[in-house]
Amino acid sequence: MVHKNVSVNTLTQFGTGLSIGLGSLLIATTPAFSAPDPVFEPILEEITEAIPEGWSVRLPASVPTEVALYPFVDPVVADYGSLALRMGTEPDCYEADCYGAIIFVTEPPPDWPADNGNLTTVDLGDSTEAYAATNEVEGQIQWIQDDLLYMLMYNFDVISQPDAIAMAESMVSAAPFEGTEVSEPLLESPEVDEFPNNPSESPLEIEELPNNPTEVDELSDDAELEETESDDAELEETEVAPEEEDKVIQ
Repeated sequence: MVHKNVSVNTLTQFGTGLSIGLGSLLIATTPAFSAPDPVFEPILEEITEAIPEGWSVRLPASVPTEVALYPFVDPVVADYGSLALRMGTEPDCYEADCYGAIIFVTEPPPDWPADNGNLTTVDLGDSTEAYAATNEVEGQIQWIQDDLLYMLMYNFDVISQPDAIAMAESMVSAAPFEGTEVSEPLLESPEVDEFPNNPSESPLEIEELPNNPTEVDELSDDAELEETESDDAELEETEVAPEEEDKVIQ
């Protein structure tokens, strides 16, 4: 039997090489999560407080635009148990002239996606397939991840379609955030087509994009008029005519 001496240096080199090899293998098999884009840093605490209990929400790791954007949480949607982040070119702005993008997260409707022939498929990576639609001035990307429906709406004047797809891809690979507070919604969560202050309704007042999961029918002027007339009728019933008051006194 032949014994072969192996130096300590050789063993050390072998062990170091093995450690590096195993480390590379572990790195290769560990998901590479990205941090949110710095534009969200000022409101990260507010976002986590608005995330409903049990949800894991992903934010864009990249917002590829040269336009300065100011994200904020839509408080009305948060009260109804969903999450909407509006990104305007001015702080806290809901108007069309400052509309940049909207990120809306909610529970998916059972018939998603609606088959209307206007959608195109987009591969966002990580086995995630999205559906996209566009019109003359804006676009929309929708996908399901972590059992939640994500919708990214964007204004072409602020974000191009390729940049919006890159933004959605960065969300898919981003580290998920969970809520910091366990609390019930302030209001009973409605069906997805009944949200007030609809976060997916275009601020540009153009024809709505197809397959809108939160499209709502606003009250018409006639409906508001009928409600006013009803209130007037109730008021008349409670008033006592002057002749009847005289009879009561006599």
